[in-house]
Amino acid sequence: MNSIEAKGRNIQEAIDKALKELGATAESVTVEVLEEEEDRLFGLLVKPAVVKVTKKSVKESPEEPTEEKIQAGMIQLKDGRVSFHATETNKPAIIPSDELILQVNGKEIKEEIEVNEGDLVSIQGKEIAKEAASIDIRVSADKLSALLCVTPGYIEKTVPMDEGPAPTLSLKAKTMKEPIDSFSRDDIIAKLHKKGILYGIAEEAIDKACTLKEYGEITVANGLPPENGKNGFVEFFIDFEGFSLKPKKREDGTVDFRETNRIPTVEKGQAIGMVREPIEGKQGRTVENKALNPKQVKQAIVKGKGIILKENKIIAAETGTISVTIRPPVFKIDIIQKLVHRGDVDIKSGNLSFVGDIEIQGNVEETMSVKAEEKILITGSVHGGHIAAGTALTINKNIIRGKILVGQTDEIEQNLKEETKELRHVVHAFHKALLGLLVAQRKKGQMNKLNLSLIINILLKQKFPTLQNQINNYLSLLQKRTEKGHPDEQAIEILLKKVFVASNENAEIDETIFLTIEEKLDALAAFYEELFQPFASATISSAQQSDVYCNGDIYLTGRGAYNTKFKAEGSFTATGFIRGGTVEARNGIIANEVGSGFGVKTELIVPKDKTITIAHAMEDTVIQIGKRMYCFEKERKNVLAVLDETGEIVFR
Repeated sequence: MNSIEAKGRNIQEAIDKALKELGATAESVTVEVLEEEEDRLFGLLVKPAVVKVTKKSVKESPEEPTEEKIQAGMIQLKDGRVSFHATETNKPAIIPSDELILQVNGKEIKEEIEVNEGDLVSIQGKEIAKEAASIDIRVSADKLSALLCVTPGYIEKTVPMDEGPAPTLSLKAKTMKEPIDSFSRDDIIAKLHKKGILYGIAEEAIDKACTLKEYGEITVANGLPPENGKNGFVEFFIDFEGFSLKPKKREDGTVDFRETNRIPTVEKGQAIGMVREPIEGKQGRTVENKALNPKQVKQAIVKGKGIILKENKIIAAETGTISVTIRPPVFKIDIIQKLVHRGDVDIKSGNLSFVGDIEIQGNVEETMSVKAEEKILITGSVHGGHIAAGTALTINKNIIRGKILVGQTDEIEQNLKEETKELRHVVHAFHKALLGLLVAQRKKGQMNKLNLSLIINILLKQKFPTLQNQINNYLSLLQKRTEKGHPDEQAIEILLKKVFVASNENAEIDETIFLTIEEKLDALAAFYEELFQPFASATISSAQQSDVYCNGDIYLTGRGAYNTKFKAEGSFTATGFIRGGTVEARNGIIANEVGSGFGVKTELIVPKDKTITIAHAMEDTVIQIGKRMYCFEKERKNVLAVLDETGEIVFR
């Protein structure tokens, strides 16, 4: 029954009767008023209202099956819509689900039901959970950006799963989340202002954040970084880098090893350079609209010997070679005298020693020695001689059974650099272990001022038995150092003695003293690292059965080397061959041909974080990176060896 006529004292009463009879809701019917109510004889007689109520037909989309396409007695659920074909003798059934709401003709159904042709069937999901959207704002450590973290809100609910066509529709549900908009751009701006973010707000980014349907992070404010100025500097009128005796770089980036055969000079009264004033930087702005100052600029400090400063112009006070050391803001410029020896260094000439540069226009013969506090240039060969240069050395021909030393540093200072690095790691581990014990003590309520030293002594004996000797050796090195180069050297002596040397069970030691010790060791390690950087260079054509040490870079520019030991505190570069002997370089090795192929071992050694590059490695070549070694069992070309993340040697 799809339509009915009903009467009532008024139109609404008539509609209510019809809806009850049809089992329908007001939304699912159309109403036609046939007659309106009418009063007669002052309300004593009433003409009733008459209405016709008809159920609305369910319109189906073209994609959905029409009733003609569904066989009698069959029912299906697709995209949330129910379609069926019922006859008097063949009615499909629906089995409800607790996860869904089933209504037939406006009435909720809890048990299995047969449906009649024309029944209105609706299936709705149930809301499971609802989560409101959240927004969070993170400001970067430098206060130059603000990141908006958006977590959109959602409603989690059940939806019916497609079924059929079948004689019985057994309802099943799945869950889904629908995003909901629960914040606006005004909410974001209010949150920014509450966080104190007032500068550089990006309107477009805020609009984009409002449309996010899943978690996202968007930069919604950008500050203005300060523009750092420029420290005072020296503008040089001469190419002082060309005075270093290192191979000269061409414009295309290649190296011309021939351009190392002279030591140029400057003349007395010659202008060397000009001291330029620092240039102030520009202020920036944080997202909190606060000023962000640039780094403070520094005046250039010029010092050295053999120069005079006149109206910011640097002038050579004497003739000689120039040595420049730049450690901003300090520019150390020295004019150094030069000794030129024409001929061989032999028994007739005697040994040579000079405070400046030495240029030898000949050979250095057996047992002879040449020493210079600065640079040495030898145009010939070295035959069994001893050469010691302060900053740079060039030998244009061969070294045979020679001993070469370039840029020697004080052994105590070098040891101090290495020991400081090692000690800071051990002290950090000790501090970490101590904190663990202190936490355990406090949990037991046993901690007091008088037993911290006792815990330190226990740790020293049980877990760090060698630390006390290590500290004693370190203190001994500090005492041997003739000049204290850093104010923390004296402070660290006092602290280490107090905690590790003079420690006793009754000493009052605050645990924060370890933070101070670590801070001082960090500062000293950085100071020594900067102070003892490799600074020298050695350029050699070829070598045989010799020892070569350089506190800097070594360049082997000629045919190559036989059975020679090289050690470079910087890098090692060879354009020729290396057959026999060892090469050790702190900053990596680049070699052309390595090994002999006749069973004579040739060894290349670098630290764990450096690389070894070989154009052609013979089968008797051994490489060592850190503590890992690899021996080539057959020839290999274009080798680039490094340690991978697991500490193994790999080739790339």
